[in-house]
Amino acid sequence: MLIDVSKLDEQQGKRIIKKLVEKLGLSQAAKMLNVGRSTLYRYVNSDQSIPLDIVRKAAEMLAQDEFSDAIYGLKVVEVDATTALSVVVKAMKDEKFRNFFVSILYQYLGDYCFVEFFSFSQ
Repeated sequence: MLIDVSKLDEQQGKRIIKKLVEKLGLSQAAKMLNVGRSTLYRYVNSDQSIPLDIVRKAAEMLAQDEFSDAIYGLKVVEVDATTALSVVVKAMKDEKFRNFFVSILYQYLGDYCFVEFFSFSQ
């Protein structure tokens, strides 16, 4: 995964480091990043600036869903058909939720939905 960490702010960099520590534990993450445990602890728990090369290494060690969770706060969870239908029913009944849900669908799946819709209608 190619990531331009120079475009991330300090808080996003810190969340990437925190996510790696959650994944590997403090000792293993420090070892993999080639920094001391106390240094890594300070990166996570203080306002100490984190070098971009450390953020880059940490980001490369995260899976795509872990990276998204760290940057955007989006957590990927398992969803069954019942849960998916519950979301649709809520969208049908709650106008504010419906507007939010449709805007998210359009933002992330707009092109896919557009292509699929027209392939079914022909």
